[in-house]
Amino acid sequence: MPYETISEATVAAELLEKEFFIERVIQEPNSRDTWHNALNTSELLKQQNILTVLLVTHAYHMRRAHHSLYRGWG
Repeated sequence: MPYETISEATVAAELLEKEFFIERVIQEPNSRDTWHNALNTSELLKQQNILTVLLVTHAYHMRRAHHSLYRGWG
């Protein structure tokens, strides 16, 4: 019997909303890698006229996230 899993992004968004009262948590659910997430998130942010972002990641993922961030928003 298959079971449903919750993504880390969903858990993080719920934590930000419930514990830190952050109302504008934007999630991009269609990507399967960091590069596509950067591209898709860039489009979501542009549609909402959001020009400044705060990228939160772990040091382990920093190089990939940094590379994708600047490729996606370049």
